[in-house]
Amino acid sequence: MVVLQHEIPLETVHYVIEFCYEKGIKIVLNPAPAAAVPMEIIDKVTYVTPNEHEAVLIFGDELSTEDLLRKYPKNWSLPRDQEVFQRVLRMDRF
Repeated sequence: MVVLQHEIPLETVHYVIEFCYEKGIKIVLNPAPAAAVPMEIIDKVTYVTPNEHEAVLIFGDELSTEDLLRKYPKNWSLPRDQEVFQRVLRMDRF
């Protein structure tokens, strides 16, 4: 498993994600500091751990939390319910 965040150049993050995806290596992406991430990259990530601001940059603000969980069920590393998801989104505030 490879854990990545946006502290290194985004081109490097995207390259490592592509490499790991092709090799079948699981990927955890912490998209901090906040930056837009192309959906073709998110689709290759095993788990993503955005806070609220990062989630809006990645997924937009058109979908509710429940809709995000339904649309991208494979990407959340914790149990797939709204309360836990909200805790993940606010993790940086604890």
